[in-house]
Amino acid sequence: MSVWTALRRENIYQVDPIVAVLISLQVLINTYLAVKYSTTDMYVSIVNIIFIALTVTGLLLHQVFCGGIKVDKRLVPAENTAIMLSSAVGLVAVFLFQTIVFKAQTAIMLATIFEATLFYFTAGVSEETFFRYYIQTKVEQSTAYLAFFSAILSIFTTSLLFMVYHFGVYATQPYALMAVFVSSLVLCIFYRYTKRLSVVILIHCLANLSASGIFAG
Repeated sequence: MSVWTALRRENIYQVDPIVAVLISLQVLINTYLAVKYSTTDMYVSIVNIIFIALTVTGLLLHQVFCGGIKVDKRLVPAENTAIMLSSAVGLVAVFLFQTIVFKAQTAIMLATIFEATLFYFTAGVSEETFFRYYIQTKVEQSTAYLAFFSAILSIFTTSLLFMVYHFGVYATQPYALMAVFVSSLVLCIFYRYTKRLSVVILIHCLANLSASGIFAG
């Protein structure tokens, strides 16, 4: 069995130890930021609470409506390498669209660069858990009778909803919304191909950091 076949085992979307670590960190970080900014910036505090809610909701909905959470408890070195390689390739693709083609920029007022880094990391974890792990999976399962077109429909539906979700931030920035939509298409394709939530979370987190300008600053 090849590494890629192992990653796509049983054609089921899976979570792995990498996801468990990333989600645990995300919830802890969002809780910390929500509490810290609750008295100084309610908007930042609420956004962090929303990120926790997205993650929890995505996991619960997947458990109830997508056949249950399938956990691959152990990854062999070759699988870890394949996940990292996929994440790196996906990051390059998303980066090209976000920062070069559409020149998308995001901004939120946090006290330190370190806190901003933590914030953008948690956004990637929560959004992938809800939009890719639940929405894309559910749409694909619900339209399985369409065969190949099921994957296409799930990718475009998820990306459209993902763009709508970002209206509150980019309502006056059509290029940024387009960047969100196209980047989501890339993430959906990688999710569909690798069957791993860890891959798209890693891509999304690093892409958020590059688009935020943190690395450049």
